[in-house]
Amino acid sequence: MIPYTYQRIKADSLLIIALLLFFSNIQQALSQNIDSSYIYLFPSNNQIRTGLRYSDVEIRFFSDSKEAFVFNSSNLGVSIGGRIGKIGLGITLPVSDLGTSEANASNIFDFNLQFYRPRYLFQLTGRQIFGFQTEEVFRNDIKLWDLTLYGFKVFNPRLSLRAAFKNNERQKINQGSWLAALSLNTQVLLSDSLSLPGATDDNFIIDRYQQFELGFGVGYAYTLVLPKNWYISPVLVVGPEIRYLRYRGFASDNSRERLRLSPRFRGRIAIGHNGDRFFFSVASFLLPGIATSKRLNTRVQDNLIRFRIGLRW
Repeated sequence: MIPYTYQRIKADSLLIIALLLFFSNIQQALSQNIDSSYIYLFPSNNQIRTGLRYSDVEIRFFSDSKEAFVFNSSNLGVSIGGRIGKIGLGITLPVSDLGTSEANASNIFDFNLQFYRPRYLFQLTGRQIFGFQTEEVFRNDIKLWDLTLYGFKVFNPRLSLRAAFKNNERQKINQGSWLAALSLNTQVLLSDSLSLPGATDDNFIIDRYQQFELGFGVGYAYTLVLPKNWYISPVLVVGPEIRYLRYRGFASDNSRERLRLSPRFRGRIAIGHNGDRFFFSVASFLLPGIATSKRLNTRVQDNLIRFRIGLRW
């Protein structure tokens, strides 16, 4: 079962990377020059930075009449990174697995590739979590793999989201813009056995849960420029999402669900100071999701808060 899972994830990864490269090439062809009346380009792109990163993942299986089954993984890490010219790199080192003892800490590996262009954002994230805390005990047999490709187009060339979330340029005048977004996500959950509350019948046991999501959305982003190079930049995207669910019962009872349509929203906000030499910001990313089927209802809550401080030279 596990070798098949890795093969499937590898295939999904190659597909998403290919799409990322394809859209990135399109973006380079369509990118426009930056309007210096609204966006300030720093003389040098060189910077060094550090900060903190808090991540919280909660998965909830629920029904209207039964008690929900909830498990989560929360962790805190220290990030360090830098940028020289057009090349930037950052890593996050784990500090604490919050809510569990050291012996019961989750085993987590993730990566985050971001391409903030003047009018486009492309983001590829992957995460592997071995071990989750339930409401009663720590379950080291629960394993989650998650892979997401997310991107949107900024229609107003006078708005810079790179200034808000990357701090490598500065917004000079208040601006807002409509956005068009696309997202692809696949999740695989494995365990020895999970007894879950069914949506319409008694609890049933599964050892594998998988879903694929394709989402479209429209949204709006705005940067409010405050005195002395302070700023606030909220972003909200809403739209429909197509989901395909598949899970396997403990007694080899395979079950597939038809494609289902559900609403989805994504939010992010950055607050910070973007000075000539020093910069710091606090950014929060909210990615809630809910999937319903004939037998199983699932809600996935993925929250990320990032603080960083840096120096330009």
